[in-house]
Amino acid sequence: MADEQKGFRLSRRLLLGAAVVGGAVLWGGNTVARLARGPSGPKNAGRIADIDGFALPLKPLDNAPAFDASLPWSAKGGDINDASGLSMTPVYGVVEVSGDEHIAKALAFARANGLKISLAAIRHSMGGHAFDDNALVLDLRKFNRVTVDAAAKTMTLQPGARWHDIQNLLHPHFAVKAMQSTDIFSVGGSLSVNAHGMDHQAGSVAGSIRSMRVMLADGSVTTCSPIENTDLFRHVVGGYGLFGVVLEA
Repeated sequence: MADEQKGFRLSRRLLLGAAVVGGAVLWGGNTVARLARGPSGPKNAGRIADIDGFALPLKPLDNAPAFDASLPWSAKGGDINDASGLSMTPVYGVVEVSGDEHIAKALAFARANGLKISLAAIRHSMGGHAFDDNALVLDLRKFNRVTVDAAAKTMTLQPGARWHDIQNLLHPHFAVKAMQSTDIFSVGGSLSVNAHGMDHQAGSVAGSIRSMRVMLADGSVTTCSPIENTDLFRHVVGGYGLFGVVLEA
C-alpha cells in the first residue's frame, strides 16, 4: 500500500512538472512568435514635443512655392518618419531620385525657392537626423546602382544601394572590407556617419573609400578622396549629408 501511494505521489509530481514545463514552453513559444511578427502597420508615435526640455515648435512653411512638374515627386507635402516612429516631420515634398539630373534639378529648385534639402534612404537614423521641417527630401533608395571590378577588387556604388544587396552580389567570391554589423543600411547612410562594424581592425568605412563624386549645394560636381580635395572628403564622410550629395563612391 505504501509503495502504491509513493508511486501515485511520484506520478502526480511528474504530471505537475510536465504541465509546468509544457505551459512555459507554450507561453515562451507564443511570446517569441508575437515578438517575431512584423508590425501590423506603420510605426508612428507622432512628433516629439521637446528634447530635454527644449521645445520643438512646428513652424508652417509660408508661401510654399508651386511644385516643379519636371521633378519626379513621390509626395507633395505630407509627413515623413524614420524607423523609430518618433520623428514625424512635415516636409515640402519628396523627390524620388534615380539619376544625377534629378539631384541637380532639385537643388536648383530649392535654391530658387529658399527651401532646405534633406537626404534619406533606408531611414534608420532613428533620431530625426535625416529630416528637417518643411524640407525638400531627396529619396535615394532607387539611386542604387552597383558596379563591381573583379580584377581590381573594387566597387562603384550609388548612395541608395543596400549592403544586403551588395553582399549578395559579391558572394561567394568577395566580401565587404568595412561596413556596419547589420546589412539593412544604405551606403549613403553609412558614409554619412562614417560607420564601422564589429571588426575594429577593419576600421570605419572611410578607410575603404578610394574616391567619391559629390554634388555641392550650387550644383557643381567634384571628386574627393583621401589624397584629393581632402578637406571635402573629411567633411562629407561623417558629415550627415550637410556638405554635399554623394553621387557615387
